[in-house]
Amino acid sequence: MDELSRRKFLKQFAVLSAGTSAFIFTGCDIIIPEERSLYGPPPIETDPPDKIGNLYIQTLNLPELVLCDRYRRLRIIPGGETRYKVHVVRSIQAESELEIFMYWEIGKVDTPPTSSIFKKWLVNLPVEAIDDPNYIWIIDISTVKECGELIFSYFPHTERELPEIKVDVRLINLETEHIESVDGGRPKHLGLVFGEYTLEYTYWHEDLVNTGQRIVLGRITTEVVNDEEVPIWVVLDAENLKIERTLPNWES
Repeated sequence: MDELSRRKFLKQFAVLSAGTSAFIFTGCDIIIPEERSLYGPPPIETDPPDKIGNLYIQTLNLPELVLCDRYRRLRIIPGGETRYKVHVVRSIQAESELEIFMYWEIGKVDTPPTSSIFKKWLVNLPVEAIDDPNYIWIIDISTVKECGELIFSYFPHTERELPEIKVDVRLINLETEHIESVDGGRPKHLGLVFGEYTLEYTYWHEDLVNTGQRIVLGRITTEVVNDEEVPIWVVLDAENLKIERTLPNWES
């Protein structure tokens, strides 16, 4: 049995036996073993996130993933819903060709087959690693492999008195939805699968009286195109790999 078949078999066995406790009967006594069963999938040794990086991997309720750069393994990412920071080392000249694989769908993590790619993104990441990267690759459950880049910029009025107005961008497509905050003066780069996205902008500022609370000013859900007010939407595809949007100020 090859490595991939063994993993799939053990994974299926673990699902079937997950809710079953093991008992050993000796006469009238019941002995409950303290050690876990030897059956089931081996524990996955995921990699810890980097302290500084140039990319976040945002997973949306997915199992363990393998991040590669040109099919070279970089990290094994924990499952669940998490924002995982990683420093992808790159040169100034070359873009990063990133791939995501499902851990349980490949044989050897160091040599994943091209046929098993779950997501891929060609992106010009910053060379410098920082504490809070502004590049986020959002990995959803959709079967679409190819990803593009949606860039949001926001320039709040500098003459306004505090508190500063901030913006949350809500992205909605057929598979899922995601909310991302955009800081004033700092573009946010989102890696997203190809498809149509409806956008909604929520404007708010911090409550100066109640710490940790926010005051919502309102939302912008439409824009004017050819003298007609329509929902805000964008399409990422092979002809539109990178789209830039400047968020309007709330007063406008």
